[in-house]
Amino acid sequence: MSDVPPPQHFVAYPRGNTPNRYGTADQLEALGNGFTRLNYVFIANIVLAIGVGALLGALHVRFPIIYLYELVILFLPIAALTYPQNKLIAFGKGWPPHVAVLASLLMGLNALLCWGLIGYVVMQNIASKEMKKYGALPGFMGVGRNFTAIVAARRQADAGGPTIGPTA
Repeated sequence: MSDVPPPQHFVAYPRGNTPNRYGTADQLEALGNGFTRLNYVFIANIVLAIGVGALLGALHVRFPIIYLYELVILFLPIAALTYPQNKLIAFGKGWPPHVAVLASLLMGLNALLCWGLIGYVVMQNIASKEMKKYGALPGFMGVGRNFTAIVAARRQADAGGPTIGPTA
């Protein structure tokens, strides 16, 4: 027998102390922008719902038909306003584009119930959990203070430079 050990085999997978290579800076930035902008769309949703409710109340629209009016008046604008933000979140998550369309349609329908609150909470929760994987924490009405630094560090790491900042 020979005293030569067999050759070592290595598996190419990320090790524990490597920089966070979860996603790209563009994905993280899209998540942050989608998360932040959904806050403003939610405010527009509330204002639009209150305005539509007041208008239909002033016109003395009866109860069953009021939902049809609200469906037409609220559904289309809310679906259209949430689509760009949902598209950003879908890109940040690595989802196919049709998911953003579906999410926007559901948020438009959800605008009839509790001013769409559930849809906004769900989409922002999805974006928030994804941003935490990058080490970015959401702040009040948007991303946290360190978000731009984390995106910059991610861009530098994507370009092959040294990694600066938090890694998860």
